[in-house]
Amino acid sequence: MHRINGSPTVTDPSAVTCVGGQPPNTGPAPTSGTCPSKDPTCTSLPKNAITYSNSWTCRNCFRIRANYKFKSVGVTNWEDKDFIDIDFKYKVLWLSYGHPIERVEQQTGTGMPKNRWRLYFKSGANFVSGMMWDANLQTVNREWINSGNIIMRTFSCPCSNAGGSTWGTSAPTNPPTKPVTQPTHAPTCSLGSDISGTYRGLITWYQAKPTRHFNWNDLKNSGSIGWTHFAALPKSRYNAAIDRYEGSANCGRCVRVRCSCDQVQFTGACQNGGTETILMVVDSCPTCPHVGDINTSTAGWNDITGNERPSRFDGTWEYVECPASYASGTTHLRVKPASSKFWFAFQPVGNRNKITDML
Repeated sequence: MHRINGSPTVTDPSAVTCVGGQPPNTGPAPTSGTCPSKDPTCTSLPKNAITYSNSWTCRNCFRIRANYKFKSVGVTNWEDKDFIDIDFKYKVLWLSYGHPIERVEQQTGTGMPKNRWRLYFKSGANFVSGMMWDANLQTVNREWINSGNIIMRTFSCPCSNAGGSTWGTSAPTNPPTKPVTQPTHAPTCSLGSDISGTYRGLITWYQAKPTRHFNWNDLKNSGSIGWTHFAALPKSRYNAAIDRYEGSANCGRCVRVRCSCDQVQFTGACQNGGTETILMVVDSCPTCPHVGDINTSTAGWNDITGNERPSRFDGTWEYVECPASYASGTTHLRVKPASSKFWFAFQPVGNRNKITDML
């Protein structure tokens, strides 16, 4: 059984910084010995019992809300030790949830529906007005959510039923007596595995020529490949874990970008000529919602994807030392235009790694 906790990573539910509501947590499981003996049958809840709404935070984020009277949905003798099972269409992360939910647990037993989550409630919670709570979630693989179809089924189950609803479950089957024939030539992907130790995100395209903070004429005249092969990194004023631009601290660094073999939406993307490519960071991307996202130039996009049409492909990237073709010579400071005795700014130029301090 997989439990949500609050420690920060990105590839599992702890990747997400909780905003508002009760942060996901764990606690002791209900003690079956304290549960009164009652009918263990789970009740299938109607569609309007737990509903979907758009959270407007990101395209793969959504909110669910419970608001029902127990008698109106056929639930009798409800108490705080009972639980709710929810089957989702996609894999989800719980970002936050409200009172009276105590914790949520993914159900992963043999034969269990693959995206079933169980909601436990706080001891002594008051349910006189019925079941009412809100929760914020997002899909793990970034499927865009715009309808209530994300919620497939919901069940109210008594604490006398430790297994939950049997809908959609299946008993283990005996292994086949005849070996399963495997393909003689399995398809291969020339892109290789995702870059180790990185966050997976979306590779997108945004423009052909840089337009912002660098001295672009000098960069262009220097012959640096960064003039055509550049990128923008995720920027966030509210979530430091997503802000890879770090207030321009990473401007001028280089990144190695690779398209993923297994794509969530576009199977086979980048596999017809796409290749790992180095880009120079020149800008920020406030509209990139994931820590692993990256926005690329036209030339960078064409190399990474094999001249695919602009889209949203899964991939990984990491910081690398800029090759000589991107940055060469001695690192020096450039006085930015409009500097005066009242205001001035300096910009490191020619650095091949991150500038951490200027004294």
